[in-house]
Amino acid sequence: HGVKFDLNLADRMQAIFYLTSLYEPETVSTCLQLLHKNKKSIYIDVGANIGLITLQIKARRPQAESHLFEPDPAVFSELKRNLALNILDPISYHQKAVSDVANQTLTFYSSENIFESGWGRLSNQENKNQANGIEVKSVTLDDYIDQNKIETVDVLKIDVEGAEAQVLRGAKKSLKNQKIKHIICELNDPALAAFNSSSADLQKMLSEFGYKEIKKVGMNALFSVSSL
Repeated sequence: HGVKFDLNLADRMQAIFYLTSLYEPETVSTCLQLLHKNKKSIYIDVGANIGLITLQIKARRPQAESHLFEPDPAVFSELKRNLALNILDPISYHQKAVSDVANQTLTFYSSENIFESGWGRLSNQENKNQANGIEVKSVTLDDYIDQNKIETVDVLKIDVEGAEAQVLRGAKKSLKNQKIKHIICELNDPALAAFNSSSADLQKMLSEFGYKEIKKVGMNALFSVSSL
């Protein structure tokens, strides 16, 4: 679709994308179904990594206004490089951790596996005693949505290696007001357990705000406002 990528073929997911031209095709397909073809829509990607999903979407939905968050400085550098290879507006990108606290310094640990760039995560029960933590600034979705005067988020994608509950807790006002129409959220119970959370916790939280689980999307689940 004319999108260019600068890929590191030592990284498993980037190598798979290079060899197959596919990365999380179910997630991409679902996002495309939910984003408008011929008018502006809002897409937020929390855990954007190097942009594999976002750029596949932007190639097909160029009018979608995209907001990307990636806390890992090395991965964020690769994301910026891929964005610079393409003329795709409007896109906002931020090297910040989306959490339930705003304007705080959090500790982030990059992936220890050099072949898996997407395995970095915030401090949790399993990694809190590790060395080489990186300080990252935090933001909440509620603050970001308010500050940017976003009326409706058509699709929110969350893939943050177990910290999904923190992201959702930082969006309680937006969830209560159902400003976010559709959420594609990774449900990885081993990763969630390190943050004292579970798939059941996320499902219950979203249900209380009026969201229902529509379907599984690979390792993710799609939740939508019940009234839609």
